[in-house]
Amino acid sequence: MADTDDHLTPWEPGQMDIHHINTGRGNCTYCVLPDGTTLLIDAGEMEVEPPVDGIQRRTDVVPDDSRLPWEWIVRYIETVTRHRDPEFDYVWLTHFHSDHLGYVKESSPTSDHGAYRLTGLTGVCDRIPFHKLIDRGWPDNGYPLSAAETRLADRSSAREGFANSQATEDNYIAFLEWHRSERDVVVERFDPGRRDQIALKRNADAYPEVYFQNVYCNGVVWTGKGQETRQVIPDVATLGDSLPNENTCSCAGVLHSGPFRYFAGGDITGIVEMGKPDWFDIESPVADAIGRVDVAVLNHHGHRDTHNEHFVSTVRPRVWIGHSWSADHPGQGVFSRLISRFLYDEDRDMFATNMMDANRAVIGPRLDQGYRSTQGHIVVRVEPGGERYSVMILDESTMSVKDRYEYNTSSHFD
Repeated sequence: MADTDDHLTPWEPGQMDIHHINTGRGNCTYCVLPDGTTLLIDAGEMEVEPPVDGIQRRTDVVPDDSRLPWEWIVRYIETVTRHRDPEFDYVWLTHFHSDHLGYVKESSPTSDHGAYRLTGLTGVCDRIPFHKLIDRGWPDNGYPLSAAETRLADRSSAREGFANSQATEDNYIAFLEWHRSERDVVVERFDPGRRDQIALKRNADAYPEVYFQNVYCNGVVWTGKGQETRQVIPDVATLGDSLPNENTCSCAGVLHSGPFRYFAGGDITGIVEMGKPDWFDIESPVADAIGRVDVAVLNHHGHRDTHNEHFVSTVRPRVWIGHSWSADHPGQGVFSRLISRFLYDEDRDMFATNMMDANRAVIGPRLDQGYRSTQGHIVVRVEPGGERYSVMILDESTMSVKDRYEYNTSSHFD
């Protein structure tokens, strides 16, 4: 561990900063690419049930509840963005669950601009301008079933989770329509196989080895060759009641900067639970496509249905990062696989935005042996050229750097 400075130094051209912002209410990642292009990945704000019999299963709002989670995200991004006025060249929504998108309730404030409410992503992007939004469903949100088919059949497994409520779905669509018509925002569906859908916007010629590879979405996975893809979930017309759920439809991709590789896959699953078809294992074909990475975000927060042996042993990152908000993040079996020297023998460090006391009690001392940090914003800074990177932990209240860890990219060890 290197000595820490009091606060995070500003981003400089050539660096790539990846901020995992902790609000205690879901995923949010803000990226500044080497030429200054900006990317927001998700901005969750889930509804949390109250503790049962005094037992707390979900994290509190971080750093406190004096602001809504989306307001904390805006404040964070405005604080760290110094190279330009805060704005997003790209917004990438991995899927429609509330801990990635937001959840509308009666108390959600209304926008001063359009006829939509502010929660999670709609709140952040109401206050910070954006130019292109990419999700898994545009324009009809019709996979695996259309909205009309879902309502007619009352099959919650199909869109079980478009943000977990019809009000949130309607709000998101109203938000998109207003920004398309009034701000000329471009909205697209995530397209596996492409490496130009999220591209450098400001000085691409200076950084030819920086790109974003689209890997998976809606049952289609990149093969690892050119733009070639293959279908890993059968045609929904043949599936009967065994339809894909929201997590299995999540988008996944890899951000490259020279030899450095960073993987984010939303809530893709890898453990086929009882009664599920084999294609619920999305992780294995994704791992085959991407190979080894340096930093990987835990799929589905490290929930029990993720990180099968093939995925862990194939991607084998030096750093695992978890957006944690529940007493089962990570699951005990998942944690055992993540730290297993049987699955890969190289060193690895784990970082979490939060860790519940209940999880610490169940997993025991091994948890603190595996994790370098279990509380705070997590910033990955990749140095120009991508040969080295650091992981810094920021205090949520003061934004001061608590810890800093230095790494070489995995290309030094292959």
